[in-house]
Amino acid sequence: APSSGGAIYNRAVDSTSVCSIVLKDVKISGSKAEVGGGIFCGGNAGTCSPQLTNVLLSGNETTASGGGIFSIGLDGGTSSPQLTNVVLSGNQAGTSGGGMYNHAYGGTCSPILTNVTITGNRADINGGGMYNLASSGGSSAPEVNNSIIGNNKDSSGTGFVGANIYNTDVDIRLTSSVLQGAGSSGLGWIGGSYLDGDGNIDVDPKFISYVNPNTAPTTDGDLRLEGNSPVIEAGDNTFIAGVLTDLAGEARIVDGDGDYSADVDMGAYEYQVYYRYLPLTNH
Repeated sequence: APSSGGAIYNRAVDSTSVCSIVLKDVKISGSKAEVGGGIFCGGNAGTCSPQLTNVLLSGNETTASGGGIFSIGLDGGTSSPQLTNVVLSGNQAGTSGGGMYNHAYGGTCSPILTNVTITGNRADINGGGMYNLASSGGSSAPEVNNSIIGNNKDSSGTGFVGANIYNTDVDIRLTSSVLQGAGSSGLGWIGGSYLDGDGNIDVDPKFISYVNPNTAPTTDGDLRLEGNSPVIEAGDNTFIAGVLTDLAGEARIVDGDGDYSADVDMGAYEYQVYYRYLPLTNH
């Protein structure tokens, strides 16, 4: 296995470098590395902020951190990935960040996640779903919008808020999202380093088939939504402006609850409603 980035290695090596790849309609599974099982992105004084749209990262693993994605901003550099309609599932890390690891190490690392599903990932120490860290004067302010983060595992167990997102000297803002264990927006919200941007709910999203984090690395699971899912129409359309399809290539904003007003669903998949019209007959 390579030392960094099992499938993709993306790094800006000096202050004049810009290395921000665009990935669209891509599946990365079964990759392995010492750091960043699926993708490694690093800004060494330069800028490395990849854009991932309609990307599935599942069944990847690392002996260290970042089973799916490892992102680090070094020495004044920037590494702030932007994820839209992305799934991180069934990835495994030997230390921290089973799904995603973000480190502002004297630089900036502020990823933006929109309509992302992070579930069924495992880390042996901290942050089964995501680990966020700032050190050596680094700056990190991650944002999570219209997303689902739950059923991830670390050394604390499965389903606890820290097993889903673990923060060290970082505040993360969540809006119109599910973070299992954090409570719902308002008085029920856990607070602390988990900033409540409003519209958050702490519910079972009702996937068609769940991913067991104990079996990670794995590509099992079907993370589309059941028809009675509480995350249908629970997102905020402003975050997904201009995005026409979901991870499966289906229409992104659909009137899933039949109220004649279409709002985006949380997560990477939009619940689809198909109408059957019977032919007209003369009597």
